[in-house]
Amino acid sequence: ALVERLKRIPGFTTLVLSVNTKKGNAVLGDEFIPLYGPGYIQDTLCGLTFRLSPRSFYQVNHHQAQRLYRAAIEQAGCEMLIRGASLKPGMACAIGMKDGKLVCGLSGNPASALTNYYAITLPALKKLAGYSELIPREIEITLADSFGRKSKRTRLLRGKLDLSDGTVRMRLQPEQGNVVLSRAIGCDAMAIVPEGSGPVPAGTKLKGFLL
Repeated sequence: ALVERLKRIPGFTTLVLSVNTKKGNAVLGDEFIPLYGPGYIQDTLCGLTFRLSPRSFYQVNHHQAQRLYRAAIEQAGCEMLIRGASLKPGMACAIGMKDGKLVCGLSGNPASALTNYYAITLPALKKLAGYSELIPREIEITLADSFGRKSKRTRLLRGKLDLSDGTVRMRLQPEQGNVVLSRAIGCDAMAIVPEGSGPVPAGTKLKGFLL
């Protein structure tokens, strides 16, 4: 009955139950049960579309957030070169120049910032430092594990190379989201999943690069 009443509200798309059995002042627990819809919402901010889970940190005042971000860029006096990237994780980023110096605004999510750095910022820094080889050397990687999600955008998967059988296989870290940076510990390579790909089974050969 509750869901039926909520469905009458314009814009209502999902309802999630958070189970929290711990004592303390935390509102959300560790278990989330979708009661209606996909269990997440989507919003577009400054031309970028974000998928928001119950634990996502996000500015709920959409219109004021866009004004604030644009005002901050203008007041900084930066000439914008890149505003957002079709990359996951790591869509939210801003790269510009001010007084001949590179200004890099990486994602606030730690794992996204890591992807931003290797895919966008590091090649730019190498260019400024006079390196001739800017893009990481491409290698062929065979996935040792499957990845079950679709990739609407180009996706970088973190993992650790395994050469035990004489081939270059990459074992994926169990958490490939954009929040938990500790899941990058021990990773020495990234595999590139092309834009528009479906779930990727184990044994798939992908392009990649070393970290």
